[in-house]
Amino acid sequence: MTKTIAFLTLWRDNEKILDRSLSQLETMEDELIPKGYRFTYAFLENDSKDETAMRLYKWLRERRGFLISEQIDAPKWGSVALTERTRWLARYRNVCLAALDFWKYDYLVVADSDVHFKPDLLTQMVDHLDQNPDWGMITPNTVQNIPDHVGETDLPSYFDSWTLIDKQRMQGMTFAANPFLSSHDREDWEKGHPISVYSAFGSIAMIRGEIPQEYEVHWNAEVGCEHTGLCEDITKIGYEIIVDPKLHAEIIHEEPVIPDPAVVKMHQDRLKLAEASTLFE
Repeated sequence: MTKTIAFLTLWRDNEKILDRSLSQLETMEDELIPKGYRFTYAFLENDSKDETAMRLYKWLRERRGFLISEQIDAPKWGSVALTERTRWLARYRNVCLAALDFWKYDYLVVADSDVHFKPDLLTQMVDHLDQNPDWGMITPNTVQNIPDHVGETDLPSYFDSWTLIDKQRMQGMTFAANPFLSSHDREDWEKGHPISVYSAFGSIAMIRGEIPQEYEVHWNAEVGCEHTGLCEDITKIGYEIIVDPKLHAEIIHEEPVIPDPAVVKMHQDRLKLAEASTLFE
């Protein structure tokens, strides 16, 4: 039985990483198309000054999908947690999602252009969604090449702590291998058990296809990260958002990242408070 995955990605001035990113998608096709998978690509590129748009057009010629290319003089923010930036990102993703209305697909993958993943991540995500009908969206344990400063270990730290919010509305810890605060979630994470959360993304996520095709769900920056707004919409219609520590993806920073000691201490103090409150439960 053919399973169609729609792949939604945003691009801007990505020429330096384009070979690696597209090669990763080609490897995915080589491994999964013979297994019955089919891919639809939903790309949006804006305001690139390099050859990103032209190269994406060329790559898509022999593939199913589309590229929306915009010249709108939008600001270029970098990786900062600013509401104005996330409003733009929400707009881009919603424009791309709306264009997918003309295509049928079984699963929607939303991925950052710089995330590293292997093809079996997608098959594992598909299997999880197929086996758990109440799961609407699943995300992996996406790590970064920055060690665990909060726990003071050599393990790589979880990447997308801004979007990770647990069911008690506690945000994940930055620069931590185990990003959760609650003792129950921390234990499940260490045991490799999937965790139901309020919000997550991790630079790559899979959404059950009928959700965006049958319901009004959108990215929304008014609640923090734009992905949190999408997760809210998904949970409001009765589905769960899942983070699975056994699923893996990676972000590799090209330049060394030195965590701010004050940020590390803040999260260490948050964890101590959470552990202390557990003792009196």
